[in-house]
Amino acid sequence: MKRFLIFTLFILTIFHSSAQAAEKTKTFEQIEQQIDQINYIHGTQASLLVQKLYDLSNVSPDSVTLFTRALYWDAVVNYAQGTGSPNLVPMLEKQLNTGPSLPFSSDKALISYSLSLSYSILGDYGKAFNHALQALEFYKKENNHPFVVKTLVVLGNICGYIKNYQMSEDYYNEAAELVTPSQREFYQVHLNLYKLFFISNHVEKAIDSSLHIIPAVKNFRDTGLIIVAYLNLGACYSSTGQYEKAHAYYDTLSHLTEYVDNKKVEIALYQNIAVYRYLTGSYQLAYSTLSKVDKIARQTNNLEQRSQILNNLSLIFERLGNLDSAYFYLKEYVGISKQLVNNSKAIDAYQAYVSTFLESSENKLTIAEQKIRLKNNSIIIIISISLAAILAAGLLLLYSRQQKRNKESENKDLEERLQQEKEIQQLQDDKMKAQVRELSSYSMLLSSKNNILQQISSLTETLHSDQKELTEIKKIIKSNLNTDSDWKMSMMHFEKVHPDFFHKLKIQCSDLTKNDLRLCAYMQIGIDSKQIAQILNVSHGSVRMHRYRVKKKLGLHEDANLDDFLRTV
Repeated sequence: MKRFLIFTLFILTIFHSSAQAAEKTKTFEQIEQQIDQINYIHGTQASLLVQKLYDLSNVSPDSVTLFTRALYWDAVVNYAQGTGSPNLVPMLEKQLNTGPSLPFSSDKALISYSLSLSYSILGDYGKAFNHALQALEFYKKENNHPFVVKTLVVLGNICGYIKNYQMSEDYYNEAAELVTPSQREFYQVHLNLYKLFFISNHVEKAIDSSLHIIPAVKNFRDTGLIIVAYLNLGACYSSTGQYEKAHAYYDTLSHLTEYVDNKKVEIALYQNIAVYRYLTGSYQLAYSTLSKVDKIARQTNNLEQRSQILNNLSLIFERLGNLDSAYFYLKEYVGISKQLVNNSKAIDAYQAYVSTFLESSENKLTIAEQKIRLKNNSIIIIISISLAAILAAGLLLLYSRQQKRNKESENKDLEERLQQEKEIQQLQDDKMKAQVRELSSYSMLLSSKNNILQQISSLTETLHSDQKELTEIKKIIKSNLNTDSDWKMSMMHFEKVHPDFFHKLKIQCSDLTKNDLRLCAYMQIGIDSKQIAQILNVSHGSVRMHRYRVKKKLGLHEDANLDDFLRTV
């Protein structure tokens, strides 16, 4: 009887423990659902719920799987909020390396996906890309369509960050084929795709696509999606000079985001507003807005948003005439950009590998087809070769006789033609040298003219003649300093000597302005910075800063010499 009571007690204990474990798992799943609904809009609340998941995983019999899911939701919340968490990455890496490396289980796939989110926010795009690819391969094998879509979107985002727009569009399009308008992911994928149109300079396409989908987004009643759609449209309208429309969307967003707890959204909104104010000439307001956003961005560890802010701050200080601050922020921007580029090399290597693999596969397929064709038609080939040999021998005999007759005549014609070409080349060389001398002389004349006019302008400051006469003199001097007619005349000479120079530069960088091209032209013909400053009637420091910006636009390495590069164009 005693043994029976002990056995009964043991069974009840096991049953009670199982019931408790089931209850904890059910609670865990309920919290997961809550996080999924609020992680984009209510970041602080979502983070507190993630902490509850960690607590539950520590006391659950199924602690490993639940801890993996807690790590995943932690990464999801950080990604949605645009917040990089360096402490989360070591935890994820440790969990990924726990247990046997093979097979690649669902838990490991979830950790790889989580690492792709975390590394992406931290700007380590190479590692983010590799982990996302590992997860994608597993989810495709398992036919897990929801996570296939999630991973494709992350891959599209990563490629967009490194400006590989074609790969980005391919991933978004692949994801779009797996979703329907009844799913949130459908709108997320399409809004990301329309943002890609904008950043790849297809602005009108981005506007038309966004306007077309907005009614459906509103009907879906998801605040996060509406915010993304409005941010996209505001940026598009601002970039095309439609400031009233941009302001309307930003004003709506300002009210809409009052109850939204998301640093990523806050930074994106006010950064867009700062750009809008910069484009409309309100430089001081733009700086005030960006300085506040910069403080938030420094806390989030989001390198992509931080680099954009630094670049915009540099542009604003340049407009405000504070070149020291402009250079400071530009230097910091270049530093982060270098880090992002170095972290993206794995993606370039992957793309090169894929291209090589495809070429190799195509070559192997072609070779195999040729072997089959040769094997099946060997007799025909032998006969054809024999006939071709006989025919070739006859033709060769006729050809050699004809060649002998025409050889002397051709040699004579060739000598005459070579002599004519030599004379033409000499004339062209003489003409080119004359044009180069004429261009250099004209440029030096402009430099001297501006220098003299500036000296005269300085002298007028010490004269005590009639104020009206002095004003008229200064007006004449100013109108003759660096005139458009001087520039047009210089470029007329320059394009005779270097007809494709501007076209090649525009191919290298389509964002080069008229002043950028003017600076490049003077540098190409060897005019030093001091003379360029005199020609353009600006300070030597302005020319130095202008050179630095042109070098950045052309994508040259920091150690590269801009003068040497321009002479090779």
